[in-house]
Amino acid sequence: MSYLAPAISIIVPVYEAKSTLERCVNSLIDEEFTGQYEIILVDDGSRDGSGVLCDALRQRYPSLVHVVHQENVGVSAARNAGIDIAAGTYLSFVDSDDYVTSDFVRICASMTRSDSDIIFFDYVRERPGIRHIVKPPVIPNDLESARLLALTCESNSPCTKLYKRALCKGVRFPLGQSLGEDLIFNLRFLAVASSAAYIPDAMYVYVENDGSRTESEACLQDVREYELMLQGLLDFCSTCRLGNQGRDLALSSMRRVIANYAARLRRQGFDKLKIARALGSIERIQDVIDAPTVGWKDVFRRAVLSHRLYSLASFALKGK
Repeated sequence: MSYLAPAISIIVPVYEAKSTLERCVNSLIDEEFTGQYEIILVDDGSRDGSGVLCDALRQRYPSLVHVVHQENVGVSAARNAGIDIAAGTYLSFVDSDDYVTSDFVRICASMTRSDSDIIFFDYVRERPGIRHIVKPPVIPNDLESARLLALTCESNSPCTKLYKRALCKGVRFPLGQSLGEDLIFNLRFLAVASSAAYIPDAMYVYVENDGSRTESEACLQDVREYELMLQGLLDFCSTCRLGNQGRDLALSSMRRVIANYAARLRRQGFDKLKIARALGSIERIQDVIDAPTVGWKDVFRRAVLSHRLYSLASFALKGK
């Protein structure tokens, strides 16, 4: 009997997720489509019993769930481990503290018939008492718009996309990078993709808990991560021949990201001169500052970086 590969491999990196993992996996179970998809749980050296729970879920759903155990090396390595053993035509990524809607598998399975290299969809942002649908700022219904969306740095999560696995032979999440690793993965994938599609359905639920709502800690060493993001964007523009429009969008997007970073550093008590010295070490920082502006917020960000208005930014800029 010939082996029929599943349409979708759903990769779930697991680390210290004992309290949410079962909800996540149960949301992915759709027995109507058994045989058409697989779930790969990658236990990234959890110490809270998540690894044991992964094995229990494999026992509960033996025809759907596969488990990989590895030492703790981070979410990028966990996702890469899932990619390495995936058999599906398409890859999906789901975080263990989130979950999907009841029609997720059905809609994804139907969309894989489109044969697009990458498929985007909306998501729900959820916190106690509040749920709202998030749509991409650029609708990625073709490859050109998908690449422009990547340049905005506003749709980095791999959890709102399906990726054709055949194109991932040389595409992996970067190791040793803790900020912007999702962006780099998407840029690498979109550089080799030839088609894109968009589903106007919110099928993924991102759960904002107390930890995710609090502002992430920033440090001066993070500047190296932002430099990698900037270089990745500029290399992508060059590789894909996106011209001045793409380059200007990439630079203005990084101006937003870096201005927000400077504001967080100042809120955390870092000295103005130390912040300026860190930002000044970014090789193309002047290009970021000088890029064309769109709207008063962008003008303000340019002023923040040009005139070191970090204290003012710490009150006015709250983004990550």
